[in-house]
Amino acid sequence: MRVQLLTVLMALVSVGATGAAPDPHTEPPVPPLPAGPLQLFAGNQYGANFIVLDEVKQTGSSVTAWIFAVPSKPYSLGEAKTPENIVTQTMTQVRFDCAKRDVFVMLNNSAFNTYGKRLVWLPQEAPKPIAPRSTQYYLVQVVCDHHPLPPSNNVIGHDLAITAAHLAFKYNGW
Repeated sequence: MRVQLLTVLMALVSVGATGAAPDPHTEPPVPPLPAGPLQLFAGNQYGANFIVLDEVKQTGSSVTAWIFAVPSKPYSLGEAKTPENIVTQTMTQVRFDCAKRDVFVMLNNSAFNTYGKRLVWLPQEAPKPIAPRSTQYYLVQVVCDHHPLPPSNNVIGHDLAITAAHLAFKYNGW
């Protein structure tokens, strides 16, 4: 997850998916932190990833979904390591095709501090392959194959997701 986030942060200074520099005036509205049902679908020593269940939209085989993520080690985007500058949660909108299962597109990504203030947003990236055993791989399995997960993976709202993630990190020694 850290490698993915560093890649995403590098997108801020790189050329956008259209071949032109991202237009700083097209910042999307701040996505609300989820208050409804979330499902933990992937996690490791870097973070926990939850599907925002009421934000999964499918048209034919094309799926757009939001992922709420909690990094296991909050990190600072600036030199000041104050709570206002520490990323503790992210919201990422992705698109993939259940029929093809070959690539995913990060449509946008927002990083938030513990108070829910958006610290940074990242524009759409170019399509990337879905690697085996990656977060995107597990997302596709859960969404496209309706892969059942235990009821204990379900929480309501981002606050409980953060609590569940921290308990999982502690339990696993991360």
